[in-house]
Formats: sequence, structure tokens, C-alpha cells
Amino acid sequence: MMGDQTHGKSDIIKCLLSDDDIPSAGHQKQGPVKDHASCVEAKSDDRLIFYICGYVARKFLLKSQCDECHKLLLAKKDDVDCLAAAQYTRLRDNGGLLYPTGWLFRFIRRLKNLFTATFSTQELHHESMMDIIALVKRNRQDHIGCASHAESLTVKVIAFYVTTRLHFFVKSLNRSKSNSRETSKYLKLSRCT
Repeated sequence: MMGDQTHGKSDIIKCLLSDDDIPSAGHQKQGPVKDHASCVEAKSDDRLIFYICGYVARKFLLKSQCDECHKLLLAKKDDVDCLAAAQYTRLRDNGGLLYPTGWLFRFIRRLKNLFTATFSTQELHHESMMDIIALVKRNRQDHIGCASHAESLTVKVIAFYVTTRLHFFVKSLNRSKSNSRETSKYLKLSRCT
């Protein structure tokens, strides 16, 4: 299935989450990886995670026609049960931001913690996605959405969050390495003059 280009990333992740044995090399806890320290050692504030959850909710609300799924993804501004986490979203809200339910917030926070745990102890490599999926599979306890859409919506949310998070993680690593190269270049130039 992995070599077939007709399958989307959600299909591949669904297959990996349902497989009994995920081939993954790097699940042993190691010490912190030095070049990742600036990207993952700092913990994300719950307020930022809540803000990102609104973005996740918006993405899947637009694709779903199920009213029950909408209720499980989205809360009214006044009915938010994570008041401390919603502070930043309320501060930034000019009328267009969405407020996720506590259920979605806790689900995304768990995904974020798994992602952080993986990349603070392992280097980024070509099997990194497999490592994260294996970890999510071992630690997955709940689903997102109504009974009829829970499995597919959960897989799509996991695929979207992990892909998005991995994109920004790699972007951060590339920026750090680029800054390091620029600094080295300027140090060489300053020694020459």
C-alpha cells in the first residue's frame, strides 16, 4: 500500500494505525538530541495549543456535514470549559476565531506531548513519521467525532496535526541550521579582515 500513489496520507496513516506491527526503529528513550534542543525543549503553553485547536476544528468543520461532529469539535465562546487555555484565543479574537471543545483540546494536547517526546529524544530521519504513528497508536485512548465518523475523523485529525507539526518542526530546524551557517560565515569573514 505504501508504494501505491493513489492513496492519500490519511489512508496510509489509517492503515498504519490499524496494523498490528509497525516497523519502527527508534522507540528507545535516549538523551535529548542536541540540535533539536531549541525546537522541542520548551513546552508549549496550553493557550497556544487551544488557539491551534481552533484552526484544526475549522479545517474539519468545513469538510463535515454531521451536526453531532460539529458539536463535538466546536464550542460556543461563552461555553468553553478550558477558560485559562482560551485566554489567548479570546485576546486575539476579532469575531472570526473558533473555540474548540475541551475534548478536542485534550486530544490535540496529547498529540503535541507525544510529538515533543519523540523529537526531544530522537533525531529526525526518514522513518520519523513511522515513529510518531507507532507512538500515537500505543497511546491512543479516544476518538474524535460521532459514533459513525469517529474512526475516520480521528485518523484525519492525527494526519493533519502530525503533518503540520512536522512541517513546522523541519522549518525550524532548517532556520536554525541556516542561521548557524550564516554566523560561521561572518566569523570567517571577520577573521580575514
